Amino acid sequence: MEFLEENEISIEELEALRLKDIEGLEQEECASRMNISRPTFQRVLASARYKTGDALLHGKAIKIQGGAFEIAPLHFCCPNGHNWEVPAENMDIEMAPVCPVCNDVLSFSKPNNQKEEKKPMRYAVPLSQGQLGLHFGRCDEFMLIDLDETGRVTGKETVTFPVHECGYLPGWLASKGTNVVIAGGIGMTNRMLLQQNDINVVLGVQEPDPEKAAVAHFHNTLKCGQNQCEHEGQVCGRREGN
Repeated sequence: MEFLEENEISIEELEALRLKDIEGLEQEECASRMNISRPTFQRVLASARYKTGDALLHGKAIKIQGGAFEIAPLHFCCPNGHNWEVPAENMDIEMAPVCPVCNDVLSFSKPNNQKEEKKPMRYAVPLSQGQLGLHFGRCDEFMLIDLDETGRVTGKETVTFPVHECGYLPGWLASKGTNVVIAGGIGMTNRMLLQQNDINVVLGVQEPDPEKAAVAHFHNTLKCGQNQCEHEGQVCGRREGN
């Protein structure tokens, strides 16, 4: 290879080939993706195709380097539905990303093409006037919703929280077989206790219907926002212990 004549293809030219010839996008969309005009994209693409064809026909090596480009930020979504981006230069490849909203740590132990096997789940949803409660620690009633492995609701019941003591609620929900708690907001103390009881915590839920929220979370379509139980670093909730 060291004796071959080289055709140098820039990063921009390689990206133009990828967008047009691999992804099969229209030139207008390709130009938009690269943040350049359509005529400029056409020139970049033509140059890339010429250099590639010349290398294949005349036995030349292809060297990819150079050009002016920016690496797109990395996009992440945690199991609780929170989305965020991290600049590529700030990403530590040795550390798993941590959700800035619920502090859930992402795991990369499974290949991207391996689908997660679904299993029956029990959801606990704090209630306020029959709808999903914004403040976990202030609710006296919870709806327990059972879903099978397909996400179909197989049962639901409303239960009343029996003991008003700090730190009791997470263990009580665990004794009910709860797998996931979804709410508008949960204070730090209860979040930690729930996780210690192997209960997944979902914060900032915007869907007011408890059953719809549970089904949406099961199918990874639940929309979530900010934790409603933390305001400027102050934790609210009369059973939070803070």
